[in-house]
Amino acid sequence: MDRRKIDGSAVIAVALCLVLTFAAVVAAQNTGSIAGQVIDPDGKPWEGLIVKFASERGQKLQTTTDKEGKFKHANLGSGTWVVQMFNGETMIRDIQVRLATGQEFVMATINFKEMIATDPKLAAERKKQEEEKAGFEAMKAHFDAGVASMQGADQLQTQLAKAPADQKSALQEKIAEQRQSAITSFTQADQAVTDKDPNKSLILGNLGAAYKSAGKHEQAIEAYTRAVALKPDPGYYVGLAESQARAGKQPEAMTSCAAIPTATSAANAATCYRNLGIVLYNTNKFQEAIEPLTKATELDPKNAQAWYVLGASLVPLADFKEEKGTLKMTPKPGTIEAYQKAIELDPNGPYGAQAKEGLAQLEQMGAGIPTSIKAGKKKN
Repeated sequence: MDRRKIDGSAVIAVALCLVLTFAAVVAAQNTGSIAGQVIDPDGKPWEGLIVKFASERGQKLQTTTDKEGKFKHANLGSGTWVVQMFNGETMIRDIQVRLATGQEFVMATINFKEMIATDPKLAAERKKQEEEKAGFEAMKAHFDAGVASMQGADQLQTQLAKAPADQKSALQEKIAEQRQSAITSFTQADQAVTDKDPNKSLILGNLGAAYKSAGKHEQAIEAYTRAVALKPDPGYYVGLAESQARAGKQPEAMTSCAAIPTATSAANAATCYRNLGIVLYNTNKFQEAIEPLTKATELDPKNAQAWYVLGASLVPLADFKEEKGTLKMTPKPGTIEAYQKAIELDPNGPYGAQAKEGLAQLEQMGAGIPTSIKAGKKKN
């Protein structure tokens, strides 16, 4: 997860430019050095703080503080140097130093704990950052719990497929409990941070997935919609479209899939249309399934599942005509081709096998179905 540069030693980035007149020892050399020590807001030596040096001549150097919070950079030419201290990417101190030839300049200890204690503005910012840190930690705990619950539900779902009939009911109850637990945890994570938090869209995307897995489609739509508003991630659109389709909102689902840029995310767009088509097929909306499945095969022509489901969706749309007492079936254009494509792409897999079966049934139906049955002789 993307975590902000917030920790127990974080402070507000306040540029306080001071011209130091600290008495320095002049060494008998042509280049000098700048050294110092930094104390963090908790009163401890600030280890690992980045210290950058920029000269008036454009020279740029950097070092980091050691375990004692100390730093030093030698071989610095004379002139004005700006010393900047960075906590991560945030500059927290900006000090100007005039360095004479051969000086070993030692700064007065920079104590952020004392600075915060005497500066109300820094104290307020420190409190704010502590609250943000606590909020982040709470959010992360809820988020991790939600992920664990989703994984638990998936594992139970796998067990359910292999479980004896007398154990299925209990497993289904446990799955429902895990999914609801995930919803609760992700909701708490959502409430712990503002929309400005960089993790917000990720939380909402997972909340949408939790709702979707629980069959709560309207709530899933709301969560995914909030997620894409913050970050138009293709994965969120895939989840949104599937939830919209399950809620009977096919036009909205098509719009969501169309929002995925095919130039850069063709695979995600194909998945979106394919999932939409499968949802429509499984709910017997065969005519409606044709458009998204056709788009899926255009974007990803090597996906056997999309070709098989397209063929299976076309079968119920076949034309029937009675000829001389026999009902003849004429498949819709593209039906046989879709099945043949699935077989070509997945000759030994499940979709190829189902497509072969579908072609065999079409062949039987193409022979004609008698519309009248001759009665046999009545048995005594």
